[in-house]
Amino acid sequence: MEGAGVHIDHDVAQERWNIRTHFFTLTLGVTGRRQLAVFSWRNEQTGTEWVKAPVPFFSFGVTLNETAMTSLSPQNDDGAFILTEARQKKKNELTELQFYLRHQRLGLVALVWLRAFDGSSVLETGFTVRNESGEIVRVSAIDPLIMSAHPNA
Repeated sequence: MEGAGVHIDHDVAQERWNIRTHFFTLTLGVTGRRQLAVFSWRNEQTGTEWVKAPVPFFSFGVTLNETAMTSLSPQNDDGAFILTEARQKKKNELTELQFYLRHQRLGLVALVWLRAFDGSSVLETGFTVRNESGEIVRVSAIDPLIMSAHPNA
């Protein structure tokens, strides 16, 4: 790959994003349930593939009216966070993907972002969650994710 920058290829038809650097290639996409998922994450230095099957990119547990739910469960009848929009931003050495998600049944909306830095193996994610339901929702087990591909490991 040329240069030490971050390159993003977006396949509109398949709803996939390939984030490529000298260190890694990360493929995000939309599942049949319209959930945002990691399809592949490969170390470009060693050829190691770290993802064996698609995994949700954004998930957390919530309790609504004393009913525990998680967006990780593939059989979750209480709905899931689905992708509604994606945007890409580039500023200097920072590339950011923003994913807008809406829960199918609850009034929860999430903005999830992924940041990659030119010349670095670091990926950073963050999120905001907004309750638009008017009901009290207790959120638990919510953690930001920071991933780093170590080319010499």
